[in-house]
Amino acid sequence: MTAQEVAQGEPLTLNEAAAYLKVSVHTLHKWTSRGTIPFFKPNGRVLYFKREDLDAWVFRNRNIPAYEMTGGAK
Repeated sequence: MTAQEVAQGEPLTLNEAAAYLKVSVHTLHKWTSRGTIPFFKPNGRVLYFKREDLDAWVFRNRNIPAYEMTGGAK
């Protein structure tokens, strides 16, 4: 898949999503089996991922640094 296809919202395959997240295919497959990460399985066999879903998953539950909670400088 080209960068242009990804930018246009084309679904990512298991291998592409693993590369995007910088994890092994085994790890990503484990996450899908556990229901940890959002994915699509339209024909019951091949896994697909939306880049925006992966981004949202990565950036969920942000830990807020103490300086942001107190409103002070770093």
